[in-house]
Amino acid sequence: AGGALDDRVLVGSASQVLDGLARYREALGLDLLVVRAEAPGVDTQACRDSLERLLTEVLPRLDDAGSVSGPTPRRRAPGG
Repeated sequence: AGGALDDRVLVGSASQVLDGLARYREALGLDLLVVRAEAPGVDTQACRDSLERLLTEVLPRLDDAGSVSGPTPRRRAPGG
């Protein structure tokens, strides 16, 4: 896949990543998120910490349509 890394990777705070996801959704109709949990040169614990933040701070703030919800993370029931 071509293009600049900045065009394919979201890195930053939860708010920055949410903003990036919103841009992708608006520009590309994004409805599927593929996460690479490991990155070359990044130690395993840092990758785990990053994935944990994605799961607890970013994904709960997306509604079913992929829009950003309020600032308080909310958990969804499995399968819901």
